[in-house]
Amino acid sequence: MLKRLFFSCALAGTLFVLAAVFAGSAAADSGFNPGFQTLGVWEAERKIRMDVAVWYPTKRAPRLLQYDGWDILGARRAAISPGLHPLLLLSHGTAGSRFSLHQLAAALAREGFIVAAPTHQGDNIDSMGLLFSLGQLESRVRELRALPDILLADETFGPAVDAAKIGVIGFGPGGAAALLMAGGRLDGAGWGEYCHRAGRGDPYCSQWVAARMEIMAASIDPGQTYRDERIKAAAAVAPGYGMFFSAASLRDLAIPLLLLRADLDAVNRAPHHADAIRYALPQSPEYHILTHTDNAALLSPCAQDLARMLPGICIPSPAADRRETQRQLAAHISRFMLRHLDNNAN
Repeated sequence: MLKRLFFSCALAGTLFVLAAVFAGSAAADSGFNPGFQTLGVWEAERKIRMDVAVWYPTKRAPRLLQYDGWDILGARRAAISPGLHPLLLLSHGTAGSRFSLHQLAAALAREGFIVAAPTHQGDNIDSMGLLFSLGQLESRVRELRALPDILLADETFGPAVDAAKIGVIGFGPGGAAALLMAGGRLDGAGWGEYCHRAGRGDPYCSQWVAARMEIMAASIDPGQTYRDERIKAAAAVAPGYGMFFSAASLRDLAIPLLLLRADLDAVNRAPHHADAIRYALPQSPEYHILTHTDNAALLSPCAQDLARMLPGICIPSPAADRRETQRQLAAHISRFMLRHLDNNAN
């Protein structure tokens, strides 16, 4: 039951129509609308096979699109607005998909970003074999690292991506992957006392999860680096695996970092994850609390058909809370990335 609860908390949705008025006002402020396209990636030499959703700035008006049971807003295959645009790599939470954060991605595209969101192998809505393993994080990092090369080589996106302005955004385990790409390392020593401090009711401390966490902790090489020098700014939203980060393992993280805490997060509980990471960092990150935000509100809503098919995944969240969370997410992340990627542009 606890295992099912953990998976269910990771994805969520509620039933409401995408707000065209909000989209229109945002587009009017920036001058951009969200374009949309999907890419299928298969690179045998790097053992990468994934589907990627790409949102980007365009002048064409968006419309409601349906993909894999999701209702998303975008101008499908519209021309990219002229010029070079910053690239953001967007990593979904546990058991998510490339569409789980579509509202955030569209909002960032309206601000002039190209946003690439993969469905992570072994940790998605259809396949969860890598959960609570070192492979879960290493696979995410490998896939995210491949994305800039893939987009720069693409005939459509290559001419539009500014290779000097690349950032990464991660939710849950994606937040941990973002910290690794920003220069953090893993430290397995923190697992030994975690359940004593967090309590046996913590989702990581159920019998099934704890057994996998024990193996994961023993698999960590504290000297292994996952840093990607192309990443100039990183954002971690309700990050997971706080027990695997320490002051020593985070000492080399020197790029600008945005850390967002979800105040009602029932999975990656802030005192042991977001806040523990915050106080272990060598310098203070930009830090904000997302108020009235549970795990469901972090994610875009499931469409009606998807909610019927996956009631255990599409857990509702109060509509007002979700709208406010999505507004906060887009505001914090867009301001942070625009400021720091611009500073690193030259």
